[in-house]
Amino acid sequence: MKEKYVYRDLIKIIATFLVMYNHTSDYGWTLWITMEGIPRVINLVFSLLCRIGVPLFFMVSGANLLGKQESFGLLFKKRILKWVSLIVLVSIAQYTYNVGFLGGFDKMSFKGWFQSLYGSYSYVPEFLWSYLLFLLLLPLLRMICTDVRLCEYTSYTWFILFEALPLLEFFFNFGGGLVLRNAIDSGLYFWVFPLVGYCLDKTTIETRKKSIIAITSLICLVASVLRVYIFYSKNSAIGGYNYSLSLSILTFVLCKSVFEGKKLSKRWSGMISAIGGLSLGTFLLSGIVQWKVFAVYLWIDRICGAQMAALLWMIVTVLVSQVITLVIKQIPVVKSLL
Repeated sequence: MKEKYVYRDLIKIIATFLVMYNHTSDYGWTLWITMEGIPRVINLVFSLLCRIGVPLFFMVSGANLLGKQESFGLLFKKRILKWVSLIVLVSIAQYTYNVGFLGGFDKMSFKGWFQSLYGSYSYVPEFLWSYLLFLLLLPLLRMICTDVRLCEYTSYTWFILFEALPLLEFFFNFGGGLVLRNAIDSGLYFWVFPLVGYCLDKTTIETRKKSIIAITSLICLVASVLRVYIFYSKNSAIGGYNYSLSLSILTFVLCKSVFEGKKLSKRWSGMISAIGGLSLGTFLLSGIVQWKVFAVYLWIDRICGAQMAALLWMIVTVLVSQVITLVIKQIPVVKSLL
């Protein structure tokens, strides 16, 4: 992989850990509700930072794919068909494990598997379906990204509608709930974030703009912390988690800046690229692996406390999932999908 693209793999590594930490639930991600004072705020900040994991994945995908020239036939054969095959394979594996191994193989059926594939409770991670939609929209996105100004317009529009306005609505009590919409529910993130990632990848960000991005991100983070904190204090329920475009952009720009004007040794660049290449398999395996190594959490919790236990638990989960991914990628069919 070319040196200048190593930062994309670094972003995938960071995104993988953040997404997986989201899945720790009460053991880590929402642990802040059991705390008081400064510890609650600190853990809430980290909890909100983890929400940029999915946006970062799509931003890197935009940087990797939007600039490629492919016919729809090649796109369908090389990417869409491959992704559909992955969804089917994952659904079969998850259905076999959850129904067969845990419930009994006599309870398995083709109808049950097919219903689990598209039903309200699916064994296929939502990310896989969202990414399929992104691939289907690639021809349209490639047309849009030919004009950088359209990408920038998309970024500004998203920020206003799904980050700035929801915060203003909460603190100033206006809008009747119209703009207080989670980015997931809007169904737009799987095409907006790729455009933003492509735009950031292809343009040089001046120091002044970096400062504006950093300040904006800090303001939005503080406002988001206050919103979630106040909402929980009033309702004893968790609410107000959105995908943060400003924090996602800041992380993307910082990772890109690390490699600007610098040349890594082949050893380090190769290591980052290799680990980044394991991200998809790591993510897919983590849902099972994390509970197989849950003893790590229980052991560390007695020594260092729940927050440190959750972090180290996820680190072990990542490492084990990466080793398994590395092994199963030796199988040609699996390697072609992952």
